[in-house]
Amino acid sequence: MKKYYITFTLLITLSMQVSYAQITLEHTFNGQAMFASGIINDDMNYYYESTAFPIGSFYTTSIENNSYIVKVYNSDYSIYHSQNYQFNIPSGYDIYIVNMSQKMFNDDNNYEFLVTMYNSNYDDNNRCKLILYNHSGNIIKDFGTGSSITGYTLLPIINNHYKFILYRTLDETIQTEIYSLPKNSSFGLDNKFHSESISAFPNPANTTITLPYQLKKGETSEMHIYNSNGQLIETKKIDSVFDKIILNVNNYPQGIYIYEVNGISNKFIVK
Repeated sequence: MKKYYITFTLLITLSMQVSYAQITLEHTFNGQAMFASGIINDDMNYYYESTAFPIGSFYTTSIENNSYIVKVYNSDYSIYHSQNYQFNIPSGYDIYIVNMSQKMFNDDNNYEFLVTMYNSNYDDNNRCKLILYNHSGNIIKDFGTGSSITGYTLLPIINNHYKFILYRTLDETIQTEIYSLPKNSSFGLDNKFHSESISAFPNPANTTITLPYQLKKGETSEMHIYNSNGQLIETKKIDSVFDKIILNVNNYPQGIYIYEVNGISNKFIVK
């Protein structure tokens, strides 16, 4: 009986190990990597953590020789963007967090950098500082200081009008500041509200590909997938609960395909 008990215990242990083995390490970054683009829903508003990069990407930051190095990785971990930037940092402060964006605070194609700084030697109300820099490292807006200071950009609710909301802590009291953004700001490459900026990823693909779409709350529709000859390949039922599907293209011949939702179409490639 004891022998059977030991065997049974061993089988349970091996079964647990097999179940846990489904979680595997996919990639390791040197230093801290941040998820570069994702919608956060707080049940009241939607906002972006970052809006300069392709959907599903990561970015890393480091300092070498007084230059701030930003590397952006695609969802397959290939490099999408890599460049050194220099910011005129106020004396005594160290860079703490950098958030990149594009066409958020202006309508040009350059990146902007919202830089949070920290100085442990300053008094509490001046310990953190928030400055918005342009692509060349020049100051667009100095938002001042606080014991903590954080900013988010809200997606438009009415007439595509964007606002920047800033939370500042002074004397242990939170202060909220609302800023209007330029009329033509458009949230860069991955704006969910601009169909021309939504794209499939990874693209090209050879196994599966993520196809983003946009529907109004409560709306249902169909996604039609065509080959380059205009032949309908697949039809998928979709709704507003999600904003993307993952399509298996293992059996798709190599070539260019089009997926269409409510008259809005985008291309992807199977290699």
